[in-house]
Amino acid sequence: MRFAGLCLLLLLGCADQPTQWTKPDLDPKTLARDQAECESYAEAGRIKAKPAAAPGSMDRFQAEQDLRNECMIKRGYRRDK
Repeated sequence: MRFAGLCLLLLLGCADQPTQWTKPDLDPKTLARDQAECESYAEAGRIKAKPAAAPGSMDRFQAEQDLRNECMIKRGYRRDK
């Protein structure tokens, strides 16, 4: 378990910068609110979808990331890397 956690930390440390989101007429307050709401949505959805996955596992991480991205795209954002 400790090894898996260490691997996850190493992978996250080597990952690209966080996704930058853009959309027309974007203001920082709206972006912050949407990101917070999508984060909550992703956490809740991940727990429902994969309750048996171990905390910190890549399955849980990927499921949460997918849900977060889906939420932002539905709100009219696009990725800008």
